Amino acid sequence: TVTRAGSSDATLSSLTVSEGALSPSFAPHTDTYTVSVDPTVTSLDIAASPTDAHSNVTINGNATTADTIALTIGQATSIAIVVTAQDGGKKTYTVTVTPIPVTSTGLTISPKTVSLTVGDTQNFRLVENRSDGTTPDRTATTTFIVSDPTIATMQDNVLTAIAPGTVTVTATYGSSSDTATITV
Repeated sequence: TVTRAGSSDATLSSLTVSEGALSPSFAPHTDTYTVSVDPTVTSLDIAASPTDAHSNVTINGNATTADTIALTIGQATSIAIVVTAQDGGKKTYTVTVTPIPVTSTGLTISPKTVSLTVGDTQNFRLVENRSDGTTPDRTATTTFIVSDPTIATMQDNVLTAIAPGTVTVTATYGSSSDTATITV
C-alpha cells in the first residue's frame, strides 16, 4: 500500500471583508492586514477560503470559513484566521479592523444674517460638522462675542440689539469659529 502524506498547504486562496478593503490587497503569503471602517460600523462579515479544500479554517477560534465579527465602536478589533493543513502545519492571518477617526470639518452658526430692531433679541446656535455626517450642537460650550457692544450685547448665545448699526457675532468652539452678520 502507498500512504500519501496529507497536503502541507496552509494558505488561503481568498480573504474578503464586507466593509472597507484589505490593506494590502490579499495575497496568499501575506499574513497581516488592516481594514479601515466607518466609525459607526458595529459588525464585519469576513470570509476565508483555503487553497486546499482539505485544510481547516478557524476565524477567531470558530471552525468556519465565514463569520460575522462584532466590533466595538471607536476601538480596533483584531481577527485571527488560522488555516491548518492536512499534515498539521498552520498559518495564521491577522486582520486588524480600525475605525476611521471622526474629524471636525467645520462649524456652522445659525442664523447667518439677521435684521433686528432696537430691543429685539436673537438666539444663536452653533453646530459642529463632522466627517461621519453628524452635526452635534455645540451651543452650550461655545463662546459668542459681538464685534461692537455699543450696537448689540451678548449673554451666552442670546444677542440683544441696543442701537442701530451692523455687528459681527463670532462663535468660537475649540480652535474654530464661524461668524454671523446682524443689522440693527
